Amino acid sequence: MKGIALDGKIFSANLSQEVSSVETKQKLPVIRQLSSADIEAKLREYEMRYGMDSQEFYEKVKRGQLEETDDFADWLGYYEVYLRLKQ
Repeated sequence: MKGIALDGKIFSANLSQEVSSVETKQKLPVIRQLSSADIEAKLREYEMRYGMDSQEFYEKVKRGQLEETDDFADWLGYYEVYLRLKQ
């Protein structure tokens, strides 16, 4: 099975490149209203939880190396809003 180990768990390689969770899509307008400091704090929470920085996570998502979970879909949403704010 192709995948990646995180926190002692093996994740399959099928996390989509788009935020597909309906719940996450509903959260995006709320995420966009947060301050950049709030978004950065949330990103740090995910980074601590999964032991990788958000850029590394994003690259793995783009390469299809992570399975789709609600947490990963939310993290992706926060990171994509963060990237837009940094432009």
